Order: sequence, then C-alpha cells, then structure tokens
Amino acid sequence: MSNQSKNIHSALDASAQILEPSQENNLFQTSCNLANDLKSVLLSAFVCLIKDESGNCYECRGLLDVGANSNFISKKLVDKLQLKGEKINISVSGINNLSLNIKSKASATILNRDKSFELNLSFLVVPKITEFTPSKSLEINVSSLNNIKLADDKFYEPGPIDFLVGAEYFYELLKPDQIYLHDTNLRLQNSVLGYIVSGSLLAKGEAEIHCGLITDNSELEKTLKEFWEIENIERESEISVTKEAEICEEHFLKNYSRTETGKFMVKMPFKEDPSCLGESRKKAEKCLNSLWNRLRREPKLCELYKIFMQEYLHMGHMEEVIEYEEPDVNYYIPHHCVFRPESNTTPLRVVYNASALTSFGKSLNCIQFNGGTIQDDLLSIMLRFRKHKFAFVADIKKMYRMILIDPNQRIF
Repeated sequence: MSNQSKNIHSALDASAQILEPSQENNLFQTSCNLANDLKSVLLSAFVCLIKDESGNCYECRGLLDVGANSNFISKKLVDKLQLKGEKINISVSGINNLSLNIKSKASATILNRDKSFELNLSFLVVPKITEFTPSKSLEINVSSLNNIKLADDKFYEPGPIDFLVGAEYFYELLKPDQIYLHDTNLRLQNSVLGYIVSGSLLAKGEAEIHCGLITDNSELEKTLKEFWEIENIERESEISVTKEAEICEEHFLKNYSRTETGKFMVKMPFKEDPSCLGESRKKAEKCLNSLWNRLRREPKLCELYKIFMQEYLHMGHMEEVIEYEEPDVNYYIPHHCVFRPESNTTPLRVVYNASALTSFGKSLNCIQFNGGTIQDDLLSIMLRFRKHKFAFVADIKKMYRMILIDPNQRIF
C-alpha cells in the first residue's frame, strides 16, 4: 500500500468486522478495526493559501498524493470560496475498484504562505477528501523543529483535509532536500510549501490506514461523448440559419432569373448603398502595374496568364470595354496571381480581391450580406460518404463563374 492518502482508508480490529462503504461519505473506503499499538503513518499534509473568486486568500490544508492522477477539492471549500463549477459526469476509482461519480469540477489558485509561489489547478469536486489526518494526536518532541520552516506547523494534531494534489504536480512542488530525525522514523521533505513531515510513529488507540491510488475516467467520458456525436451526425449536422442568411435567400428568390441557356443571373445582396464605397481605381491600377512588372520578368508566368485571360473571354465570363464612361459609383477589383510551377493541376491561380478597401475604408465584400456556409462540415460529409456501398461523385467545372451578375451591377 502507498503511504499517500486518498479517500480510501481502512480501520482494522481483531474481529475484522467489515463495514459497508455506504456507511461513510468518503470517496472510496473499506473499514474494519484493529488492536492498539498500531503504527500511525504521517501523510504528506501541508498548509497553504487558496484564492476565492474575488482574489482573496484563505488558509487551508492540503495533501500531496503521488497515487492519484487527478486533483480533488471538497465541496465545502468550493462553497466557501464561491468557486465557479463546471458540470461533468465522470467516475473515479480506487482500491478494489470502488468508485464514485463526479458531477463537477472547479479551478483555483494555491499559494505558499509567503506568496512566493502560486499554482493554478483544476480540481474534481467531491463531498469529502478523507478523515482527519492524522487520525489521533501524536506524541512527538517538536522542539528540534523550531528552526525549520514546516509546511504544516501542527502536523502532529488531527485536522481536516480540504483538497488533494495528485501525481501531475507532485514533483513540481518538491525540492531536492531531506532531513532525517534521529531516533525516529520521520523524515522532512523540502518543498515550495515548506518542509513536509512524513514517516511513522507509534499511535495509541484505534488508528486508520490510508491508501491512495485513484484513477479517473475523464478520457473515457470524452471518447464516449465523441462516439455519440458521430452516431448522431446527421441530426447534429443540420445547418443553423442566421438572420443574414435568411435575408440573402429572400433576396435571391426575388431577384434571380435564368438566361436562354439556363444559367442563373443574380443581383448582389447589398446591405449598404454602393455609393458609400468611394474611390477604388488607384489601388487597382497600382496592383495591375505591379503584376505587369512581374509578368515581364517571368515569361512562363506571362504565357499562362494570357491563356487564363483568353479562357475568361472565350467562356463569356468577362467582356472587353471599348468605350466607357465611368459612372459616379463603381468598384474596381484588384487581382493578383499565385504561381506554383511544380503543380501539375493548377500551376496558376488568379485571385480577385473584393475585400480591398477604397478611399472611404469600404470594400465590395463588406457592404454585402453574408449568406453563410450552406454545406455540411467536412467530417459529416466524409462519414455520410462511407455509410453506403456505392457513391456517385461529380464536379461542376468553374461552378461560381457559371453564375452571372445582373448587367446593372457589373460596374462593381
């Protein structure tokens, strides 16, 4: 058994009468009685400060336990500090697989008493950590400890445990120094909290044995939650429609039309009057001149750009302006290229920047309603794809360019 404590304890006697765990409100425990003159093991208790929600510090008593893989705090201390709890549903288990459901967790900052060290910890909230530690007053001469800074000045007197720090931070709190007390089985371990007294003493009367070894299944809870989310993927993946998306859909239904070839023609859903845009031509010209300079330096890129522009003209996705009287309200969209000669599929990609700001600090994108994302998230699509034996796959070539803009809005 470990010398560290948890909510697991045993009290043994000659009759070896086993008490049911439900008779105590501890985390996990098994109890029976044993004859007198049993050695009492001192657990790694310490006194420190802990902050409440307002930043005020209170003195409390904690326990270091290398046998626990979580930190625990009593419900009583959580209420006293008015800590904000977060609802969870996990179970922790100890010796003989005795377990307890944990319904909440909370975070708090602990400090040593001179406030030279502090540590923020996440705790699982339990009704009670353990019984008083030590269980009985111990007879010990403490005069030899007067010049030593102890983590718990009253380590020999029974007292409550308010919280427990597990293995994750156990060694972070310790320092590399130990003191052995002559003619005793006690040793003092240095820590950021002061010297922690541990070891064994002869205790008169009934004593309790504490054994610490606790695991929690928070990872199991997380995995199970993710499993159910995957199982409910179709229901969970329903698209939530925003107010802007509703406005966009209503605008589309009122303003769309079809050409003779069946293509859609739409109007842009402006939420502000385009007259607020301001001047945009100078920035677009500057971007164009920069592009020209690059094309002169890179003949291969220039050739690809020509092919791209010819395709645009051939497919009717742009038209040459021969005679043009510039209207008072307009927007010039700057464009640049992304050139990846190593790519076999798309060595050249032209980017149109409708988010470029005008002289008034506006852009074409920012004065339009956002229709939102209408497709499912990628995980939902992939899972749905794998549900059936056969899948039909298709691609709409240049899909967005197949949707035409109303001629009256092509000045933008």
